[in-house]
Amino acid sequence: MFKIFTKIVLILLFLLILISCNLVKHVPEGEYLLEKNIILVNDKPNKALELQSYLQQKPNQRILGIPFSLLIYNLGSTDTLDVQWPDTKPEFKNWFEKSFSTKQLNALRRTSKGFNKWLLKSGNEPVISDTDKIKRTTQALQSYYFNNGYWDATATFKELQKENKRMQVEYSIRTGEPYFIDTVTTNISSPVLDSLYHKNKEKAFVRAGDQYNFTNFQREEERLVDLFRNSGVYHFSTNIMTFDIDSTYNEDHRHGVQLNI
Repeated sequence: MFKIFTKIVLILLFLLILISCNLVKHVPEGEYLLEKNIILVNDKPNKALELQSYLQQKPNQRILGIPFSLLIYNLGSTDTLDVQWPDTKPEFKNWFEKSFSTKQLNALRRTSKGFNKWLLKSGNEPVISDTDKIKRTTQALQSYYFNNGYWDATATFKELQKENKRMQVEYSIRTGEPYFIDTVTTNISSPVLDSLYHKNKEKAFVRAGDQYNFTNFQREEERLVDLFRNSGVYHFSTNIMTFDIDSTYNEDHRHGVQLNI
C-alpha cells in the first residue's frame, strides 16, 4: 500500500512540474506571466468583488487551481514552422507518403493544422503582466476610495517577480480617515424650484451625517432633474446646478455642502 501511495505522489509531482513548465510556453523572454493579484487595504488582504472589478489585468482563470484554458492554448503552437508539421519532419513525411499515399499525407497535414488552430482558439493565451495597466489599476483603486469619502487615500503597487517567468502584483491602499457631510444648505434663485426642492428633500441622496460618496451626488442630480421636469420645468438640466463643498480644514473631517441652482 505504501509503495502504491508513493507512486501516486511521484506521478502527481511529475504532473505538477510538467504543468508548471508548460504554463510559460508562450511567455516571451523578459516578460512575465501574471500569476496573482493581491490587494491590501490598510495592510489587510481584501478580496471584495467591487475592488476586483477595478483590476485591468487578471490571471488566467483557474479551476481547482489549474488554468485549463491556458494549458489548452499552450498545447498549440504559434510557431509557423511547427504548424507546418509534418513538412518539418522529412523522414516521417517520406515514410508516411510511401506507406500510405500523398492524398493521406495532405489529409494529415490539414488535420494537424486544423487541430492546432482549434487549440489556440479554444484556449486562452497567457496574461502577460503589463506595468502600464498595473499603474492604471493603482490609480483607479485610489480614485475609488477618494470617491467614497476617503480623500487622503493613497495607493501603491509592487511587482513581485517569481521564478520561471512568473509575476505577482501587490496593490497596497492606505485609506486614511473618511470624510462626512456636516450640513446641507441651498442657494436656489427660483422660488418655484426652491419650494419643490424643500417639499421633496426627504428623498434626497445627499444628507447631513452621511459619508461622502460622489455616486450619491450624481444620483441627487438625476433625482432633481426628474423632479423639476416632471413638475413642469421641462428644460431643466444639470448645467445650472452645482454642489459646493466647504474645504476648510477641521479635525472632525466633517464638511458642509451647498446646493446652488
